[in-house]
Amino acid sequence: LLADIYKFLGDSLFDVDERLQAHRTALALRETSLGAEPENISENAAAASLYQRIGTIYSDKAAGSKKPDDFRAALENFNKSLAIYQALQKYEPNNSRHRRNFADIT
Repeated sequence: LLADIYKFLGDSLFDVDERLQAHRTALALRETSLGAEPENISENAAAASLYQRIGTIYSDKAAGSKKPDDFRAALENFNKSLAIYQALQKYEPNNSRHRRNFADIT
């Protein structure tokens, strides 16, 4: 899947802006897939992971820049990831991966 390629690209890049762009592209592709299948658990989990990655990038940027927009972007992306992981726990309450990912954010 093309979204996976962009995610792996984003994970391997050193430049923060390029990493952010690769993850945003991957997320846009995932969101397109979710438009067709909004209850697809795998796609939702992948989107939550990307929101978490994007939030982490903004959090790292904010730590250095102290820019309020970076802090807001980090919080916004972490909140989106958290909401998806909460929903996934309802669909699959015994899935330890969803619980662990939820705990990583909170």
